[in-house]
Amino acid sequence: MMIELLDWKSNHGLMESTDPRWRRQRKFFHQTYNASIISEYHPIIRRHVQRLLGHLLSAPSDQHSHRHHALGGILMNIAYGFDPKSKDDPYISTALEVNYAFQTAILPGAFLVDRIPLLKYVPGWMPGAGFKRWAEYYRQATYSAQDRPFNFAMDGVKRNEIQPCAMTKMVETLPEVDDPKYSEVKEDLIVALGISYFAGVDTTTGALSIFVMAMAMYPEAQEKAQAELDRVVGTDRLPDFDDREDLIYLKALIAEVMRWRQVAPLALPQKLMEDDYYDGYFIPKGTIVIGNAWAALHDPDVFENPMEFKPERYIKNGKFNQDLPNPLEFSFGFGRRQVLLIVFGGDD
Repeated sequence: MMIELLDWKSNHGLMESTDPRWRRQRKFFHQTYNASIISEYHPIIRRHVQRLLGHLLSAPSDQHSHRHHALGGILMNIAYGFDPKSKDDPYISTALEVNYAFQTAILPGAFLVDRIPLLKYVPGWMPGAGFKRWAEYYRQATYSAQDRPFNFAMDGVKRNEIQPCAMTKMVETLPEVDDPKYSEVKEDLIVALGISYFAGVDTTTGALSIFVMAMAMYPEAQEKAQAELDRVVGTDRLPDFDDREDLIYLKALIAEVMRWRQVAPLALPQKLMEDDYYDGYFIPKGTIVIGNAWAALHDPDVFENPMEFKPERYIKNGKFNQDLPNPLEFSFGFGRRQVLLIVFGGDD
């Protein structure tokens, strides 16, 4: 019910997979965020990473804010074609607000209105109806997070000031303005673009924070990665995308970080649309299922000493060990609900 009050029913991540709008939004994602074109975004990623390194050197105590700005800038640049230079950029700040609302709203039992739907009719001014005022505030924040950057970028397109980006690719697929479906398709496009950046800012920042924590806890792993970088890349330049195939330990280290701790250890609850069987168990239609990524990536039958942080488990005969499950397949959701920004993770 809180999802309804927030007007998030058209959100790709929360819609029924049988909804035509869900399929349309997913098509938008696949057209612009697929592995075959991610290399087009490498210059954007490179520029923001270099800027991040400069910020970390000049103000290391503010590293969490720097990571938010860098990753928000990458996603904003790719989605809308413009570069937010200030770490206090309102687009990124609003995206973080929406993320907070999402993480709060999906918690089971967080709001009484989810258990007693009739409460949605209670006026917001009444005592005890703070949830209505909360929902109204974050509903408006969501509209702002989706509409403002889109409108800004569209104005830039008209003035020929916006570089090619996900939005310019998606806009090309819009029907004519006089088409009856124009408004609905445009709304789905705006929602898809919004999700592509404000859903990614917090999750990718969280993944980086886990990486930093792991390096602080296991300095010996950091030393091995640094030694490999010095050997492969040298000390007179920064590593680049072309170096990836030779950075075996670093790739294993990243995989182990994602296996060891997940930003979202539990997936969003999903309802079975038909009866199913799994491992001899009958699961009836309508059952709520929650994917447990943490359990899958700490299965002692698959990972030896799973609680141990050991990047070497992903190295076999001097190459990356493809025999173990890829943490990316568990860390960003499951099946058709898998976050499409996984392509960035797969792109290292």
